[in-house]
Amino acid sequence: MVDAHGIPLAVLVSAANVHDSKMMLATVDAIEPIRAKTRLGRYRWVVKRTLSWHNRFRRLKIRYEHRADIHLAFLQLGCALISLRFLG
Repeated sequence: MVDAHGIPLAVLVSAANVHDSKMMLATVDAIEPIRAKTRLGRYRWVVKRTLSWHNRFRRLKIRYEHRADIHLAFLQLGCALISLRFLG
């Protein structure tokens, strides 16, 4: 889940054959409640742009790790680097 600028708010790792609807509640529960009127889900290109930013990291584009916890660590590191580039 990303904000209006494409900054990742929450990430989760699941198997490739799990439907998105099964992970939706867990992803929504992972972020803080939004207090302002933000018109959620209005622009899909923001999410696609964030996914392309994740694809710049080679370890995230092709999953080399067999363990999900290691892949999640690299995913969180990628989100931190994306957030740092946005702030800097």
